[in-house]
Amino acid sequence: MGYTRPVQAIVPYKAKPVEFYKWWIDNEEKVYLTTEEKIKLYDKVYMESPKILTKNHKKLIDKG
Repeated sequence: MGYTRPVQAIVPYKAKPVEFYKWWIDNEEKVYLTTEEKIKLYDKVYMESPKILTKNHKKLIDKG
């Protein structure tokens, strides 16, 4: 994600949700998100860049 050293997932999750989402969908096994965190992430991504969300994730937030 462009960090020179390890950072807590909350940093990009909150600061750059779209970039974090793009990385996370390919690396889900590396970072555990609760259902609540996933829904919040999907909502943030949908507000900023709805085309990025997968069809299944849109369905989970009732946008697809």
